[in-house]
Amino acid sequence: MADVALLCNWWNHPELLDDFCAAVADEAWSELLVVDNASDRETSLRLRRRIGALGGRVLHRPDRGQTAGNHRAVAATRAPVLLFLNNDVRLRRPGWLERLVAEVAPGHLRGHAERHELGVRYLESWCLAIARGDWERLGGFDPIYEEPPYWVDVDLSLSLIH
Repeated sequence: MADVALLCNWWNHPELLDDFCAAVADEAWSELLVVDNASDRETSLRLRRRIGALGGRVLHRPDRGQTAGNHRAVAATRAPVLLFLNNDVRLRRPGWLERLVAEVAPGHLRGHAERHELGVRYLESWCLAIARGDWERLGGFDPIYEEPPYWVDVDLSLSLIH
């Protein structure tokens, strides 16, 4: 098992649980932390049950702040590799996590979706892995971005190369 923490923000949408759990269930993570950002009661209960059954933990927050949720999840783990994953994922190929994090090293982000916008190359944060040392050195996702925090992935990608 890789020494990687798989981190996910969640707000409502219990219909995504089956696909999410299938995507992460048999992957090589050491910790699974889902931040429940003020979901309704039904979703919160289902999250605790399903994520707990996988051996993961659910951390609760009183609001929907995704950036604050990511920072809370990072503070709750000591794993040397952090992988941020959206809750609306589906399993395509088993072993995806191990292949992705195998190339994470200081100074190198890894992800599944590279974008080119306005001449800027970056990795989308729906599936983004970073070495903890880089995350700490850069201060993580910048909380200056309003919610939803679009462009935090671009900012982090650019910060790492500058």
